Amino acid sequence: METNIRIVEPGIYLTIEINKIKLVGNSLSSEQINSICSKLGNYYGISAVPFIENKLQYVVINTAVDIPSFNIDVQAYNSNEKWEIGFKKSDSLTYSFRNIEDRQIIADLYRKQLLLNIAHKNFFWRIGDSNRIFYEIDPFFISNDEFKDIEAYRRYKLSDVIIAEAGLGFSLEVETGFFSGPTVDDYFKTGNIKRFEQLINRQGEFKGTLIFESPNKVTKAYFERFEEGLTCGTVRSFSINGNKYENLVDYYKGYSKYSINENDTVAIVSFPKVGKKPVPAKKLRLRIFNEMLPSNMRDLDKINPEERRKLLIKFWDQTGSNLFGKNYSYFSKYKFYRPLKNTQGIIKLPSLKFGIDENNNNVILNPPEKVNAKTYSQNYWKRKKLLDKYGCFHVPPIIDREIYIPYPNTISNELMERFSLDICSKLSSLTKNEIQPILLPYSNYSNAIYQLKNDSSSGTSLFVFNNSDSATYFNISYELEGWGIKRVTEEQLIKKYHYLKKGDERGKKSWHSFTDIVSYDIIQQMDCVPWVINTPLNYEMHLAIDVSEDYSHFTLSLMIYTIEMKFPIFKTDTHRKIDTYSETINPEFLKEYFIELFKSEKCLTALRKYKPKSLLIYRDGKNCKDEFKALKSGIQELQKSSLQLIDNTLKLDFIEYHKSISKEIRMWHNGFNNQISNVIEGSFFLLDNTSAILSSTGEGTLTQGTSDPIQINLRFTKGDLNKIIEDIFYTSQLNFSNPITAQRLSLPLKRADELLKEKRAQEIKVK
Repeated sequence: METNIRIVEPGIYLTIEINKIKLVGNSLSSEQINSICSKLGNYYGISAVPFIENKLQYVVINTAVDIPSFNIDVQAYNSNEKWEIGFKKSDSLTYSFRNIEDRQIIADLYRKQLLLNIAHKNFFWRIGDSNRIFYEIDPFFISNDEFKDIEAYRRYKLSDVIIAEAGLGFSLEVETGFFSGPTVDDYFKTGNIKRFEQLINRQGEFKGTLIFESPNKVTKAYFERFEEGLTCGTVRSFSINGNKYENLVDYYKGYSKYSINENDTVAIVSFPKVGKKPVPAKKLRLRIFNEMLPSNMRDLDKINPEERRKLLIKFWDQTGSNLFGKNYSYFSKYKFYRPLKNTQGIIKLPSLKFGIDENNNNVILNPPEKVNAKTYSQNYWKRKKLLDKYGCFHVPPIIDREIYIPYPNTISNELMERFSLDICSKLSSLTKNEIQPILLPYSNYSNAIYQLKNDSSSGTSLFVFNNSDSATYFNISYELEGWGIKRVTEEQLIKKYHYLKKGDERGKKSWHSFTDIVSYDIIQQMDCVPWVINTPLNYEMHLAIDVSEDYSHFTLSLMIYTIEMKFPIFKTDTHRKIDTYSETINPEFLKEYFIELFKSEKCLTALRKYKPKSLLIYRDGKNCKDEFKALKSGIQELQKSSLQLIDNTLKLDFIEYHKSISKEIRMWHNGFNNQISNVIEGSFFLLDNTSAILSSTGEGTLTQGTSDPIQINLRFTKGDLNKIIEDIFYTSQLNFSNPITAQRLSLPLKRADELLKEKRAQEIKVK
């Protein structure tokens, strides 16, 4: 196993001589101390780290650096007043990686110094204050469609990583960024406004995102409007920091290389924390999001391990060997960190149990004896074959025998008859019940919703809709609360049917694959369980907690599955957060909804009957100590309750489950003769005895890109990390939506994540 991490010599024996510089003057907030560190870095090239000891305020620097003898101005809060902060130097100290308390300060100093040195080499450009993200100067690909106006750039993200058994490391992620080649001025000057509007109107809640090339740096901005007739010379006068400027030409005249003239057009944009401002339109380019990419560019962000490794080597070779500077150490001569054998491993696939065969026995799919890409690929394909042949492991006794299929009346009857028959034939096979379609053509999807609600308060619906308005997708679920809904777009359906009508094998395969995937989603809406894990879990209950991207909602997703239970019970609840400015959940509300979840009818029956004795809680996020206390208090309350839902001997563990790893760690397999490939599903390595990097996807089913792992951090309890990541991997094997492809997330968290994305989108449309 190899990673995208480089280790600083001499590993765990790394030391650094530092000075603690006392800040003299007014009492400062952590944000203000950070601003001092930023000034020391940006203006003086000094890597400085905030430090508070005995309520005294310091910054920590390398002893090889001389601190400025003069004061630094700091802006006071809620005032235009500026404070002068002085520096008082201390004696030097030695910090050592072997001292756990010293590690993060060492990492911070090295990271800041590395970022400063790379930035000064002028090999890359950056956006705003994202000093750890670098873009290559030139695009590596330009669209070749009719517009030829989208450029692809390599983007690199640098992060420090502390590895207990190896030392201080730095991970480097490779990504792809897309921007317009033409400027905003170019689109309007050439009359290509429709193309501009097509690119700027990103689906979702965001305004058009731009990058603005100011004289000093590139910053992010949001498009407001283009001012016809307004130029840099006719913009009305304005003041900044007490200085008055007649127009934009006057403002920029101090920057000789920033060519602006009176006739240059102007666009109004908004900047984060600054507000709306006029800027030269020729200095604005569009940031392009993936949904707007032409077909020949949509896979450019999928970088396979071999190409990724080459790009990493190119980056490090280009930046040079002396990356840290005087009185700092250097990277190991070995390019990339390879985890020690005792800190890495592969969790083998679990045994799975499927439906009933001709002898009235459940079919068992055992894990492959050999662990390699071929055997793993075969295992995932067998899941589909066994599901298709023997049907779902569990089908509720009372199941909808009719499925409503509303569709736009612009779609041909021939297409809809074929689609509905194929879907219902598949559903009948999977559920072993005869499922009939009810076709409902409509001219307006609101009318279809009204008809469904008029016919029944609940049911199962396969809703075909025109996706010209992105709100439609989410409004369907919003309006049909209580229904099991699977949505398919008209465009998608017609495209697949077109392939089928060609009559070749490729077209037929594409159509059947499409109808299969749709059917697999529908059976989950019908509360069917396609298969179960036949290997006992270490934890009989899994509770996933997730918060939406805008912090407006949170979801509790519970799975109960004891060894005595025939199939798992799932219950997922979503609630509004009262504080939308923070990711953390109000502890009192969390406790209340936690207890409510366990007392729900579905869970209460299972808890009373099977009395589970272990619970693994995973939270997608961090800084959750108050939440953990609230959950623990909720458990204690349930234990004392007369309902006796939670055993007094309950084993509880709590983890941070990071879907997106802030350190952007990747891993791959470096085999015989340097053959680079993805790791196998279930591969992991430990950062220490409380943190692991786990790849649930891998070479067995991943056909594009590099496996994107998750990070597991054990918090507040003393569980067995190996048993925890084993359960996380096992529950990701419930890949019901696409049996032939490994699932990245544990099923409880996947369901929470999907529900929050829908809820988030519904909220946007309501606003």
